[in-house]
Amino acid sequence: MKKLFLSNGKTSLYEVPNPQIIKNTILVQTRYSFVSKGTELATLQNSKHAFFKKSFMDFGSSYEKLMQHISEKGFLSGFYQIKSLLLKKIEVGYSSSGVVLESQSDYFKPGDIVACAGFGHATHSELAVIPENLAVKIKDKKFIKQSSITTLGAIALHALRRGNLQLGENIGIIGMGLLGQLQLKLAKMAGLNVFAIDTSQSKLDAAKDSGASHVFQSDADGSFIKGILDLLDNVGLDAVFICASSTNQDLVDQAVSLCRMRGKVIIVGNFPIIAARENLYKKEIDLLISCSYGPGRYDENYEKKGLDYPIGYVRWTENRNLQCVADMICAGSFFVDDLISNVYSFEDDLIQKAYSDLEKDVFGLIFEYSQEPKFVQQKQDVGSFLKVQKEHLPVSVSFLQKGSLDCALVGAGAFAKSTLAPILTSLSGVNLSVVCDLNASSLLDFQATFGFSKITSDCQEVLNDGDVDVIFLATPEDLHARQIISFLSEGKAVFCEKPLVTEFEQLYELQSYLKQNKEACFAVDFNRSFSPLIQKLQDLLSSRKEPLIINYRVSASGDYNVSSKIISEICHFIELFLNIVKAKPSKLTASFSSELKDNLVASLTFVDGSVATLIYVTNASKDLFKERAEFYWEEKTVIIEDFKNFYALGFGEDLNESFIAIDKGHKNNVLNFLSLTKAPYGSCSEDFHRLWQRYFLTSYLTLSLREMFNNAAGELHLNDQELNWFNES
Repeated sequence: MKKLFLSNGKTSLYEVPNPQIIKNTILVQTRYSFVSKGTELATLQNSKHAFFKKSFMDFGSSYEKLMQHISEKGFLSGFYQIKSLLLKKIEVGYSSSGVVLESQSDYFKPGDIVACAGFGHATHSELAVIPENLAVKIKDKKFIKQSSITTLGAIALHALRRGNLQLGENIGIIGMGLLGQLQLKLAKMAGLNVFAIDTSQSKLDAAKDSGASHVFQSDADGSFIKGILDLLDNVGLDAVFICASSTNQDLVDQAVSLCRMRGKVIIVGNFPIIAARENLYKKEIDLLISCSYGPGRYDENYEKKGLDYPIGYVRWTENRNLQCVADMICAGSFFVDDLISNVYSFEDDLIQKAYSDLEKDVFGLIFEYSQEPKFVQQKQDVGSFLKVQKEHLPVSVSFLQKGSLDCALVGAGAFAKSTLAPILTSLSGVNLSVVCDLNASSLLDFQATFGFSKITSDCQEVLNDGDVDVIFLATPEDLHARQIISFLSEGKAVFCEKPLVTEFEQLYELQSYLKQNKEACFAVDFNRSFSPLIQKLQDLLSSRKEPLIINYRVSASGDYNVSSKIISEICHFIELFLNIVKAKPSKLTASFSSELKDNLVASLTFVDGSVATLIYVTNASKDLFKERAEFYWEEKTVIIEDFKNFYALGFGEDLNESFIAIDKGHKNNVLNFLSLTKAPYGSCSEDFHRLWQRYFLTSYLTLSLREMFNNAAGELHLNDQELNWFNES
């Protein structure tokens, strides 16, 4: 399908894979999409930033942030991050209308005419996957074109609701662009008297035509304020809506000056929010922020998972606001045709003309798409198509003797971008054949930045690709187990981002599969065991005869849910303990604080008397090293700080070492996996099996620790029967 992107101040149409429908979404063939002048012109202009400014903007506008990234991920990753920023293609559009082709929603069916909303969803593209709460039905198909403005209307409507105004009240609207014009039309429908304010006379003329009671051209000295107050006998306005997009720092103070005692200022546009406290205080002004389309915006449970807010508690959600606007358009009571300056066919040369016309005195434009029906091959969603069957195909390892390996990266998220892809580009004998992701922008980014030959949004296509030998899996955690089995069953080697599993049932199923397919080539990114400093420690521990004491502190500053972090992060440290001690664990204990619920202390005791203690805290100073590990045995001590600094005491020689960049072992782990994959059959199986045993036991202990945390229970004893069960793999 064709999709519009912005890059370096230019517009381009790209042919990208069709989007994949998932649970609680609908697949829509776009008929019209609205081009909002303010938002999209600003996006286009911002994409023109020069090299260093653009690079450092996305790194937090600071050189220090870039240096921190290089320190943590290495120079190669930093290089690719900057390259990605320079080549980045920005998808645009957030308000459209079209026809439902497929549905995984109980509310919509194929053939429904819908209005769609949301950045990253209702984009300028021939096809779009829309979460069900970001789509509403258009009840009269004659208004499908006008309904493409529904999202903008919902923004204005939610702002009006935030004002909570009554019939006959006087309001001011500062900024009579598209949003201000919509605000005006809705305010007049609600029986309000509107004072329109703008620097542009043409916009004020349009406001007058739409029913504004009075129009005022704003000026630098603020004399327009006196004109408005004179008309109101110096009482002031009941409310002022600031719909402007501006760098003017006086807008809030101007709005306050226009308000009556205990009036309201509602912030809708994008501008500096700076106000003199004295003015707000003396008038007891209510300063209100209006958030986009309404309640539910930016709530992942609402927008992505399809959960609704009960109407008895939240009358007007973003979806109900969208539906209200669409209904008013279809009823003819909300007239928006005068805000549509032109309609352009969705073709490359006309798109460039449309964006050029945004520089003119227009409110907004519409792209019109082909009416020809789109036939999309029916596909199962990304999660369900990889459900494990009772019978599996025998594993084929015919690629083991190939001269090079053709690799696919499934999942183009942050970890793949900062870690996996840079590693793969640095290796000889590895061909970057295909990258798979649901996000078209990410696919184009990875192809341009790292040089992948093909892009796709369909995991099934990768699964069936006979040329792909190795899968690097970086998809959502709950999909890992099912996807591992499916890819292994097609004879592909699999390297999976941690964690291995998220539930006990997945663990048992995966272990059962690998017991029956011992020739499979499979590894997990439990990378810390492959860090150069850990391997140096292992050499020092090789002659150990007494128990080992490990004290490992992790400072996870930020807003963390420890229950989920046990699965996604703490699994790393349990795997590391098992690898270092090299003895059977006998007991896992944990203690939690109800007052500090996101902190934990866990200890793993081994049959040889060794004890490994993990201290996971979220309330430490941000200046602290994230990870500090201390190892004690036989009057010897080793301290490792953030996988950069190595201190050894009691060895009679200077073994201290420091690196410029953190090395947590990611590349060494990938190299180990690839060397095993290319090794002769027997050696490959033996080494993989040893890794699998540690993976399974790590996963079992991690899942058990999560149960302890959730149930506030703190002890698990491991018997020989349980341990033998893992060792049978």
